[in-house]
Amino acid sequence: MQRSACLSSISLWLLAGCPGDDAVCGAGDAPATGIVVAGDGDSFTYGDFAAGANNDCPAADAPGGVVSLTVFGAQSDPAGAAFVTLCLPRPDLIEAGIAYDLSPDVQPVPASDRVQLIDVDADHADDCTWSLAGAPTGTASFEGLCAGGTDPAGFALTLDGAATVTVACPAMPDREVEVTLTGTVAVAAQ
Repeated sequence: MQRSACLSSISLWLLAGCPGDDAVCGAGDAPATGIVVAGDGDSFTYGDFAAGANNDCPAADAPGGVVSLTVFGAQSDPAGAAFVTLCLPRPDLIEAGIAYDLSPDVQPVPASDRVQLIDVDADHADDCTWSLAGAPTGTASFEGLCAGGTDPAGFALTLDGAATVTVACPAMPDREVEVTLTGTVAVAAQ
């Protein structure tokens, strides 16, 4: 009788999860708009972030079933047709509260890369544009990222980094500018 009670307790423990497994999925109170890219006297805000298991930056060392995650947000203030895009080669290795170095878009993906910065675009009112030109510095961190970023609850993304962008304006030579990427934003799962 004692043995069956013990087995029942073990079964309930397995169903409930491991002790200390207090992961909470979702974006929490992260705002829908909140990543700011600023430099050269200009500032652009991005929101409506979404994540999709698109396998755009697959890691060669990923175990079967692990699909890379693309995360992107649209320019919202001032309004424009531009994006900030990241790719997570191994979303299965992303842990809450850890700051991961921003890496450039490199294929094949190095085994150490956790967060690649793919695009930093901006659409200016004067017909100038920004596009990512150099390797980023800084970090990205996540809260509430579950199921490789595909959990319907979504997650929160925080950026604290910098990158070089090319500024292209009509009838002017291109030039490079250092920009910062800061803020926290909610990311919806697609």
